[in-house]
Amino acid sequence: RLTDMHSMSVCTPARAAIMTGRLGLRTGVVVNFVQQSLAGLPTAELTMAEMLKHANYSTAAIGKWHLGHNPPHHPTFRGFDSYLGVPYSLDMGCVNCPNENRPPELPCPYDPHAQIAEPALPLYNSTGPRCSGHPCNADIVAQPVVLQTLASYYGDAATRFIEEHAGGPQPFFLYMPFSHVLCVDT
Repeated sequence: RLTDMHSMSVCTPARAAIMTGRLGLRTGVVVNFVQQSLAGLPTAELTMAEMLKHANYSTAAIGKWHLGHNPPHHPTFRGFDSYLGVPYSLDMGCVNCPNENRPPELPCPYDPHAQIAEPALPLYNSTGPRCSGHPCNADIVAQPVVLQTLASYYGDAATRFIEEHAGGPQPFFLYMPFSHVLCVDT
C-alpha cells in the first residue's frame, strides 16, 4: 500500500524515487545525471517497469527520462518495451527555440561550420526492449528536438499506446513525465 512518499527536490533523485519506491540516498542517486554521464540509476535497483514486466505488463515510457541514457541505463534496458522522449533536461543542450527559462537554453546554430559547446538535444524513439539490439543512438529521430510540438507529439504517442492496449488481454503501464516546455513561436 502506497500511503506516503518523500522525495528530493532535484530531478534525477526524484525520478529514481518514483521508479524504485526508494529514497535517493538508498539508491545512491543524489545528484542529476548530465549528458556526459556514463552511469545512471544503478542496475541493482529494480524499477517499477521491471516489476510490472514480471507480471506480464506491456510497458512504455514517453517523456523525460533523466535516469541515464547509455545502456544499461536507457529506459528500454530498465523494463520498458518502448521509449519516446528526451533523455535528460531540456537545458542540457541546445534547442530550436531558446526561451526565458533558467538556466537559459542555448540556441542551436544552423550553420554546419559553427562550433557549439553542447550538442543538440536528441529525441529518442526506441521501439523495442534493449534498443532492439542495436546502439540506442540509432533510435534518435530528431536532433535538435522541436520544442513547439513536443508535448502534442508525446500526447499523440500516449493516445496510440493506450488505444492499442486498452481492452487487450495484457495489462499495460504507461510512464509519462512531461518536460515543462515554454516556447513561443516568433
